[in-house]
Amino acid sequence: MRTRLTYANVVATMALVFAMSGGALAANHYLISSTKQISPKVLKKLKGATGKTGKTGATGATGATGASGKEGAQGVAGPLVTTLPSHQTLRGTFAGRQFGKISNEMQIPISFGFALSAAPTAHYIVFATKPPAECPGTPAEPAAAPGNLCVYESETAINAELMRVFDPIGGENGLASKYGAGVVARAVAEGEYRVRGSWAVTAP
Repeated sequence: MRTRLTYANVVATMALVFAMSGGALAANHYLISSTKQISPKVLKKLKGATGKTGKTGATGATGATGASGKEGAQGVAGPLVTTLPSHQTLRGTFAGRQFGKISNEMQIPISFGFALSAAPTAHYIVFATKPPAECPGTPAEPAAAPGNLCVYESETAINAELMRVFDPIGGENGLASKYGAGVVARAVAEGEYRVRGSWAVTAP
């Protein structure tokens, strides 16, 4: 049976061709231009899993040293302390050893390092004797009340006598200056004689 070519057949055939070509054209183009056009649920499915962390890379070379900063302003100079503040204590040691004849004397200097506002009252404490109230310390832990210098023997003097404190400026026995003092010892017999100990002075 032969099909007759009619106007309706031609139109139907052309419509089919255009429909097929239109679908092919659409298949070659992206119709979605924004992720906002995709459902959030679909977006989650499209996202791949996070991959494993890669190995840490090698440490880079040390950068160049930066320029030095500006030098800060010089601070204000503090007060120069030359006089020992009131009720502050200084401590030290003394020792003397000498060879001589009977009645030879040796003098051992004691320097405070700081001046006192006034000369202290001096005390010499013979080893193993009770110190006065102004000297509430020991040879190992010397101490002195304000305005006093306390000199402690740390062992019995060897071949020596008449140990005492004196003022090296004025020379008076039993006194001290505001800068320091001296300890004197006299030989009992010919030969070696020595004395040693500690001291403390407290500013008035």
